[in-house]
Amino acid sequence: IPDTVYDIFSGAFEECLLLEEVVLPERVNVIHDSLFKGCISLKKINLDNITSITNYAFYGSGLTEVRLDKIKIICMHSFGKTNKCAK
Repeated sequence: IPDTVYDIFSGAFEECLLLEEVVLPERVNVIHDSLFKGCISLKKINLDNITSITNYAFYGSGLTEVRLDKIKIICMHSFGKTNKCAK
């Protein structure tokens, strides 16, 4: 994702089954509704500058580990059905 991007709308990557890794620009600070919902191959994403994760953002994704150092808001079912996400 180019560094010029500052916002990514809801569902933009929903059901992208082959998406494995995402590097978010520093300017992005919100993960919107269903943004990565159903991305079953997603294993790695940098959430370093993210402060809010909204509804169903990673629901059913393949994430196995995330760091939530700057998170202030996590909404309903943000990580639902991510059974492998243990850390």
